[in-house]
Amino acid sequence: MDSKLRLLLFFFCFVVSILPISISKKRPLDSLSPAEFTLVQTIVKTSYPSNNLSFHYVGLDEPDKAVVYSWLSNSKIKIPRRAIVIDLSRRSIVSDKVYTGHGFPLLTLEEQRTGAAPVLAYEPFKASVKKRGLNISDVVCSSSTVGFPCFYTDQGTVNMFLRPIEGITIVVDIEEMKVTQYNDREVAPIPKSEPTEYRWSKLKPPFGPRLNSVTTLPTGPGFKIDGNTVKYPLKDCPPNAVFIDGYFTSQDGAPIQTPNAICIFERHTGDVMWRHTEAEMPGDVREVRPEVSLVVRMVATVGNYDYVIDWEFKPSGSIKLGCKVRPVEYTHIDQIKEDQQGKLVADNTIGVNHDHFLNYYLDLDIDGYANSFEKTKLTVEKETAKTEFEARLKLDTKPMEFAMVNPNKKTKIGHPVGYRLLPGLVVGPLLTDDDYPQIRAGFTDYNIWVTPYNKSEKYSGGNYVDQSHGDDTLLQWTDGNREIENKDIVLWYTMGIHHAPCQEDFPVMPTVSGGFELRPTNFFEYNPVLKVIPPKHVQWPNCTGKHQPVSTLNIWW
Repeated sequence: MDSKLRLLLFFFCFVVSILPISISKKRPLDSLSPAEFTLVQTIVKTSYPSNNLSFHYVGLDEPDKAVVYSWLSNSKIKIPRRAIVIDLSRRSIVSDKVYTGHGFPLLTLEEQRTGAAPVLAYEPFKASVKKRGLNISDVVCSSSTVGFPCFYTDQGTVNMFLRPIEGITIVVDIEEMKVTQYNDREVAPIPKSEPTEYRWSKLKPPFGPRLNSVTTLPTGPGFKIDGNTVKYPLKDCPPNAVFIDGYFTSQDGAPIQTPNAICIFERHTGDVMWRHTEAEMPGDVREVRPEVSLVVRMVATVGNYDYVIDWEFKPSGSIKLGCKVRPVEYTHIDQIKEDQQGKLVADNTIGVNHDHFLNYYLDLDIDGYANSFEKTKLTVEKETAKTEFEARLKLDTKPMEFAMVNPNKKTKIGHPVGYRLLPGLVVGPLLTDDDYPQIRAGFTDYNIWVTPYNKSEKYSGGNYVDQSHGDDTLLQWTDGNREIENKDIVLWYTMGIHHAPCQEDFPVMPTVSGGFELRPTNFFEYNPVLKVIPPKHVQWPNCTGKHQPVSTLNIWW
């Protein structure tokens, strides 16, 4: 096997800066440290001492790829560290260009937390709450750029999104911190609080079955973390998780720590990595290897949605990317009839049909940066996409294979080395093309996109999504129909989930999963896990290894 083959994967999955858990030499793509956050804050405030500044994003300005490749060849090369528009090495601002296009940055954490205060103190709002027979002390409002929805939390429930106070429209000027528009249109009943509780300490019997916990051994995890680099020697070790803190910027520019933002663990699922039995051979030949993979996980809670985002690295070289979603969106039944946009899931409560989309930026440098995108209809003939239009694809049920290959590097047999894209669920948007949310989310128009690498094209929805006109998105970039054959290219994959709610989704929905896989295709000379050492058999207490009779199977519903 050619050990020189390598895959460089530059992926953007997290918006937080990862804090190294051990001291190591800085690498070119290491995220900013807390000290560098503070340095950015100091440089900006020193340059603009009299301005009322808000920091909406602080992140690494990644060095050019040529610089990264030079560092890979010689790690002694010193690469200047830069944040967005800030040269940290020279401690200077390199750009003070003012954005004048459509759209705004997202609300800061401070704006989200303090934005509800003017609403709760607004006398007309207090009167509206009193008119509904509610207590203002049990009202919680959520800051949003589409308005300020408010919820009722009496009787101890924390599942506030299931109990909206409907019929009120509120607009708040965030800069002035005051209510600028207010309209109490109608009074709608509040859904009951009784069935909405999900906290274990508050639930009442009867309970379901007890789940077994994970068994771990004192040998620790089979991976090591050096700075932001994870080393995984493919040992068969227990699934102990290691947690890593993250950092993002406050509105004032100071670093804010997010404890345990990312966890890394080994997944022991009981799956088979590979196996085969030769019953016709003497001795009944049987070989099997268990599947053990390395998972990097973060959870993003966005309002009433929880997204569990996994990057799973398998010993075979495959990379599985998945997202588990726990969405809940409920509206009072007086507004929408059951047979229109949703399903009646509880008293006075409708679950509205909706979509979830995640777009993955996958900068795959497969044994070098000059790559191509290939399509095949499961025949020996392959089609290489020459321009962006030829790579913009809406998937359907027709048999197709897709691969990113390096036409300049081949195996001993003569195949170009590559990685195959195995798509997941095929989902398209429900919105019409002229709907503004759809205009801003043009990346959902196609499931697969390929673009030439451009350092400024990093986020498929653009840098200023809030109230944008969709004029700086992946859809607009690819309208240029640029050449992508045998060039430094980026693969974009849009994963979607349709959610048609049902009663089992109430009050908290079991997770719904989606994902896709990047799988080696002629990247190795033969099966890379052929020689994986099988694990030793462990004799557990009270486990004789003999077949025990089974008389009863309990299935809990």
